[in-house]
Amino acid sequence: VNGETREDAEQALERARPALLGLELERWRASAKTAGALLEASPSALCAFETALLDALTRKLGISLFAFFGGAEPELVTDITLTTGDAEQARDQAASAAARGFSTLKVKVGGAPLAHDLERLRRAAEAAPNAQFLLDANASLSSLEAIRMLRALGELRDRVVLFEQPTA
Repeated sequence: VNGETREDAEQALERARPALLGLELERWRASAKTAGALLEASPSALCAFETALLDALTRKLGISLFAFFGGAEPELVTDITLTTGDAEQARDQAASAAARGFSTLKVKVGGAPLAHDLERLRRAAEAAPNAQFLLDANASLSSLEAIRMLRALGELRDRVVLFEQPTA
């Protein structure tokens, strides 16, 4: 999404390493805040650090991350993202996701002609006839383009439950 590569994240962690070493595990919130300031420009590096920090803490405590965060429900219902690509790829990914029990499919749109996105959505809808859709444009559309897309969906619009970040 932001163009950050694994190498970028690794370099950011290496630069921040001297300041991160020695942070107190038991004061994980303060440690995460320090890391947040140091790694602000690298969200992937920050996520990696915070994940490792909490993993180390819960291992030390002898509990799972699930239990640490309350463990209210043993099951999570979520969506799955259909990556950018052509209509055939969208169809194949939607069919695979539906076969695995996903009922909500997040589809990346924008950055390509409207006809391309519409064909991808139609093929995904055919392959997963009971699925709902989240459309995610990553702020790539103008307000007029977003409205055009919604209007062009026709009956498929009824299956769209969220249009995430259509514009900047």
